[in-house]
Amino acid sequence: AAYMTGLFMTESWDQLRIASKDKLHQARRMKMMPELFEVQKTALRHGALMSTLSGSGSTFFSLAYDKDAQKIAEALQKRFAHFRVMTLQLDNRGVITKS
Repeated sequence: AAYMTGLFMTESWDQLRIASKDKLHQARRMKMMPELFEVQKTALRHGALMSTLSGSGSTFFSLAYDKDAQKIAEALQKRFAHFRVMTLQLDNRGVITKS
């Protein structure tokens, strides 16, 4: 987690694919739904900087440059029509409260 945080702070996007590899849980959880291996491969093949299982497996998270996001989403939707694919923007400001 610290390594990945450092990559975001230094904008070392080319290292995200390495940092996002989960050696402890991901492969075991993905075996319960083997299609997820193909979800990951498809996202990476179409330009995702990283693609990883989120939580216990109900969500797959891929990070991409804006210019590649639509292409990745279309490839995933075409290959996995029964999954919901969403393209979201990152918010690097967080919650802002005003008193």
